[in-house]
Amino acid sequence: MRRLFLALALLLAPTAAHAQVQTHDLVILGGWLFTSTDTVRVHNPGILIRAGKFQRVGGDLSEVKPGADTIRLTADETITPGLFDLHAHYHMQLFGNGRVDETAAYPSLFLANGVTATWPAGEIKLGPRWRPCRRFTSRRTRREAETQNQGEADRQGG
Repeated sequence: MRRLFLALALLLAPTAAHAQVQTHDLVILGGWLFTSTDTVRVHNPGILIRAGKFQRVGGDLSEVKPGADTIRLTADETITPGLFDLHAHYHMQLFGNGRVDETAAYPSLFLANGVTATWPAGEIKLGPRWRPCRRFTSRRTRREAETQNQGEADRQGG
């Protein structure tokens, strides 16, 4: 289930730097579908993804091109849309200590819980602090963020 969810999240919400062109159709059959337009999930009527975008949910899937990849879900697996977290905390300074270790892990935690977009609502400026949140960030970038966070803590008397 986790493998499927992460695969879907990465397929459907690629970043510009890591975007790849999907060359063949992907069909997802079985399992359940939660669309968030209702409070219940329904049996998955079949989903067609073409060129990385939803082409059809349910209906006639006869337009699927030959050679399509098929994912068959089990009865206990559910597909959800990418969720939007309107109350995300990226880098809280509760006690004046930087928390780069948590900040660097947030993208994976958000994706594992179905969140594909977040909004910090003005908590921080995302500029340089967003760099450590990138999934494929370099060690150098993390060290720079840690140094910056320690400098901020020192200025605040922490």
